[in-house]
Amino acid sequence: MWAGQQWYEILGRRYRVASQDLALLDQLNRALEAFAVSGRGARMADTYCVAAGDELHTFRDCIELPSGPTTQHALSTLLADLNQRAVAAYGGFSVHSGVARHKNRILAIPVESGGGKSTLTAALVLAGFSYLSDEGLCVEYDTGIVTPYPKPISLAPWSRSALGLGDRSTNGSVFEVAYSMSELGGRLGEPGPLTDIMFPTYSEHLEPEIRPIARSAAQARLLKLSFNHYKHPEKAFRLSSDLVRSADCSEFTYSDPLKAARFLKDHLSS
Repeated sequence: MWAGQQWYEILGRRYRVASQDLALLDQLNRALEAFAVSGRGARMADTYCVAAGDELHTFRDCIELPSGPTTQHALSTLLADLNQRAVAAYGGFSVHSGVARHKNRILAIPVESGGGKSTLTAALVLAGFSYLSDEGLCVEYDTGIVTPYPKPISLAPWSRSALGLGDRSTNGSVFEVAYSMSELGGRLGEPGPLTDIMFPTYSEHLEPEIRPIARSAAQARLLKLSFNHYKHPEKAFRLSSDLVRSADCSEFTYSDPLKAARFLKDHLSS
């Protein structure tokens, strides 16, 4: 019945995707290369099926997900739902943030949705940073160590243009296009302690600038941008307090993401 299937382990939880559309599986495998595992074992609630007919239909646990008729629609639906479930199931502290590593320094750029996080994170990867995540700063409660979550980076047409990716690899798509870290020439960053927290703000015609902020303000922002602080509020408060005490905390303004990434690389090298 299925043309193929694949298992992925994301933030400690296993997911299965079965599809009648081989092109979809091929694109999904490229996007989720960092999470692919051999063997079986996934709950029905974490099983996705993509049925082909006159158009594609995407299901999770036999419930159809809102999607569209094309492979690109189904891929976007799968990636978005997988991301939402993986972050929700994570047992540590997680914050809406891009995360990248340069040498022995791990940088988090927490920002609300629509704040340019994915574009800036992709620029960091293109500038030579190793990649940890463009979605979640994931920190273990017991150790305070940052856990990599190298999901594919979804970039809209404006972002692809600003990063010099253009239509070369997207065939003129008007959709967000998911890039794995290897497609951006990146590599996976190693886990470690968080050393730098920068809250970015995009604004046209601004040169990159870093301004220190109070640690109490940084902690309040981390908690506001957290996905799951409500699950363990006391542990989240203590851990976020530890994070801002041990990291350099600042605000960062920029306009050109590629120029900003080079600026941050020089800053973290000094």
